[in-house]
Amino acid sequence: LTDPRLRVVWTMSNDQKSLLPRKVPPSFKIIGKLGQSTMRLLQREEVKVVVSHCGMGVAQEALMFGKPLLCLPLFGDQIDVAARILDHDIGRVLDKVRMTSSDVRRAILEIVHSYNSISKKAMRVGLTLKLQKKHLIPLLFSQLI
Repeated sequence: LTDPRLRVVWTMSNDQKSLLPRKVPPSFKIIGKLGQSTMRLLQREEVKVVVSHCGMGVAQEALMFGKPLLCLPLFGDQIDVAARILDHDIGRVLDKVRMTSSDVRRAILEIVHSYNSISKKAMRVGLTLKLQKKHLIPLLFSQLI
């Protein structure tokens, strides 16, 4: 993520900040967990890729704003959600055990370079999620992608 072409907003809890290196690149902005503010961040045009473990909630929020995902699934439903993201070409998936920094950079830049087409697909899924917001979103999301 230190590629000079990238600007990164990284959300983490305060207790996790101690794990960061002393010097964080100037292209990084580290902020606390956002809660409801996440939606405001995702609405921003500057946000082109959401890098996440791809749990159902994060994936739905990103897609509701047409944001492609780079999925780094860890366990549980994250693996299934990531597979569905990949199957429908609305993001990329990396293996948490085998990925390298080059893999992460390559996947992000690939998404950014094809942002218009991937974002349109993500927006279609997101629009359906918005229309069904009051219903069983996990069930709908599973069926959509």
